[in-house]
Amino acid sequence: FVVFYLKNNHYSNPQKYAGKKEEYVRYWMRDCKYEAICEGDDYWTDPLKLQTQVDFLERHPDYSYTCHRYIVNNTFDNTERLARNVYFDKHPEETVFSFDRSYVYLTDWVAKTLTSVYRRDAVDYAFLSKLKRKRDVNYMYTILTSGKGACFSFVGGVYNKNVGGIFGSLDSITQDKVDYDVYKEMYQVTRDPVMRECCLVRFRRLVKNKQLSIFKGSFEFNMFVYWVYDGMKRRLHLLQGY
Repeated sequence: FVVFYLKNNHYSNPQKYAGKKEEYVRYWMRDCKYEAICEGDDYWTDPLKLQTQVDFLERHPDYSYTCHRYIVNNTFDNTERLARNVYFDKHPEETVFSFDRSYVYLTDWVAKTLTSVYRRDAVDYAFLSKLKRKRDVNYMYTILTSGKGACFSFVGGVYNKNVGGIFGSLDSITQDKVDYDVYKEMYQVTRDPVMRECCLVRFRRLVKNKQLSIFKGSFEFNMFVYWVYDGMKRRLHLLQGY
């Protein structure tokens, strides 16, 4: 194990800290087979967490990623709760389920950082180098392009939602602005329909809240045209169902 104690949250200034992770771990990263991340304000609670996830990946070479359920400790209102999970909330008797890339982005973001164990060689650093904005969603895209994901039902950690968190402490509109820029770039680079849908969700909310103009640029206008087209297609589908 290699542990790094950071004095500053690197997400607070991504330009200043760009490439720092690779710099810190360059001596062992080349030979590393799996990676697990636990940020400073979160913590793991299950002593078998890493072993369970690594054992699964060892047995299933077609999987590149694993995660599990977790507790949300909300310091804003002093409450704790089991994080929502669309699949396990409907199937509480199950212990694990498989998912692909589209599930994470369009159905349920089960890929919380503190729960993640993944194959190191699944991360496409050449692809990431093309992006100006590097966030969890970018890394997850490359990992789940390489293989399937598995989510376990055991509760293996606690996510602390607090004022010190960079993204979690932002209001919903600011979060949408940040997410929109991230998914916009991802779609422009990949032309992946899944990334377009993620971008559209934030685009609609920002336009409705008068935080973004459809005339900002050609991308925004084209996104508006797609929004109208998508709405018409959905209405036609509903009409055909009658």
